[in-house]
Amino acid sequence: MTAEQFDEATWRLVEWHTDAGHGWLRVPLELVEPARDKISGYSYKDNEFAYLEEDCDAWAFLDYWGMRSMVDAFDEVDDGRDSPIRHKQPWPQSASWRPPFERRV
Repeated sequence: MTAEQFDEATWRLVEWHTDAGHGWLRVPLELVEPARDKISGYSYKDNEFAYLEEDCDAWAFLDYWGMRSMVDAFDEVDDGRDSPIRHKQPWPQSASWRPPFERRV
């Protein structure tokens, strides 16, 4: 599956959301489904969208689709002091998910 298989209207739904302390990439669930094992429990979801945390998950998603160069094309939304995203359902963490920077002892 490639990014081109989704129409432009679907990609137009992708937005960066931020509040006073963090940010998330809002993505239609249909785009996240193929990359679901790359998403951590630090992201959120509702019935339509995944909200991928900005530090790792958003970049893993963009890399999966080869869309990192498109990062500046997405609309930005300032959710104010406390984003409603923080109160959504946490993303169900996959048993196969591993942090990209695992601490080695």
